[in-house]
Parts: sequence; C-alpha cells; structure tokens
Amino acid sequence: MTARDFYPRLRGEKRAPSRHTLHLSLRLIMAAVVIACLPASTDSEEPETQWRRPANQLLFVKDPGPAPAGHKHGAFSAGPGKVRQVVWDLDNLNEIGGGRPTVLGTPRIIEALHDSALAFDGQDDGLILDANPLAGTQSFTVEAVFRPDAGGSQAQRFLHMQSSEENRVLMETRLNERNEWFLDTFIKSGKSEKTLQSKATLHPLGKWYHAALTYDGHTMRHYVDGVEEMSGEVEYTAVGGGQTSIGCRLNRVFWFKGAIRKIRISHAVLHPNQFLEKPE
Repeated sequence: MTARDFYPRLRGEKRAPSRHTLHLSLRLIMAAVVIACLPASTDSEEPETQWRRPANQLLFVKDPGPAPAGHKHGAFSAGPGKVRQVVWDLDNLNEIGGGRPTVLGTPRIIEALHDSALAFDGQDDGLILDANPLAGTQSFTVEAVFRPDAGGSQAQRFLHMQSSEENRVLMETRLNERNEWFLDTFIKSGKSEKTLQSKATLHPLGKWYHAALTYDGHTMRHYVDGVEEMSGEVEYTAVGGGQTSIGCRLNRVFWFKGAIRKIRISHAVLHPNQFLEKPE
C-alpha cells in the first residue's frame, strides 16, 4: 500500500473539513476582527502633557488653536496639536532650563509674585546660557515677566538671543529722567533689521510687567501687558543654535537694573489672550 491509499487528497478526492477545523477557522476569523477594531497604538506619539528635555527645557504643549475672529497677526506656525516652547523660570542661579548658566556679578534671588525671581544690579549682573531658544523656528513669540527699576542706565538689554552678530533678537528698555521706560525690541537677520521703539508709550518704573515680541514670518510686533504698541516688517531666517544672555547684552554691556521672573519662547505666533498671565 502507498500513501495515496491513506490520504484521499493525494488521490485527488475532495474531503469535507472536520468539525475541529471549522471551529479553529471561526476562532481565527473572530480574532482578526477584534484586532482590526482596536485603536492604533499611541506609544510613539508625543504626550499631551508637558515634558522636559535637558539643556533647552523644550516643552511640547497643546496647540493654542486657531486665532480668534479678526486676528490680524498671522497664522500659527505650529502643526496640529503641538507648539514647541522653551520656558525658563528664573528662581535660582544653578540651573536655567536644564543647563548651568555662566553667572556674571552677583544676581540676587528675591521673593516676588508669590514666588522667586532674580534681581540684577545694573552694573555687572547677568547670566549667559549656551542655548538659543529661537533655533529652528521661522516664527515665534518671546515673553518676559520682569520689573525695570529706577537708577539704571538709559539703555538696557534684558534679553539677547543670537547665533552670530548678524543674526540676533533683543528685548530692551529705554529710561527717561521721570522714572519712566518704554519697550525697545530689535531683530537682525543678515542684511535685514528692524528696531521698534515705543517712545510715545511710557510706563512707570518699579512695577512688574509682561512684555512680548512676536514674529510671523513677515511682521514683528511688541506688546506690554498684552497691548500692542508697535509693529514693522523685517526678513528673518531661522538659525541653528547660538547663545542667550539675560540681564545684559552678550558682549557684557548695557546692563539691566531690575528683576526677571520668567522667560518663555513659543515657536508660534500667540494671540495676546494666550500670553503668560499679566503680573499683579
């Protein structure tokens, strides 16, 4: 006898499937249906809550969403669901945004706004960080919660970010003899540059303020306590790295006298109602 005598398939005969085979096939089909209905895995997606990286303390947060009706400041630069941000809380001298700053002079830790802040003497106090939070973005919002004090120089730089002297962004104060100040912001990118000086909009010294600078790819605008003061067009090209100074210019001049609580940079143009809360 040969194998053909024992196995009908080898003889070309058809054989009905057994009950066990039918049950197994049905189970496989049901398992495939269940798997197909399961939601896709989200293990590779960014979490919705904030998370930190070392050095630049990069945060990924929910997209602020579309601008309110009538918003004239340009579209948001972020993709759906995420906005890249850098947040620096200035409440110590050992670590800013995950990195150790170079400390110039003797900035002091003070109690302010129900928390801590850094005070700068306007003479030789400052911080330098080997990070440029504007790296990699074509549009942005720069915010600072700060208090300019009396007794400082007429021109002061409290935030300076650059990849080189030809590519830099600054936020500054200008003081007059009546203990008032106005906001001065500056963007330079290659041969293109723009200065905004709100000389007609004066603020008293010694109070806490929120200042913001936005750039949407064409126009820069600056705000004090959520109110737009000036705007102007400038060409800006995204950079790949650089440094930041707080409390002075990067070449250690134009020292700031006052205190700074927080700095936040968003890689998107935020509407004023999405800014950090106005200090009270």
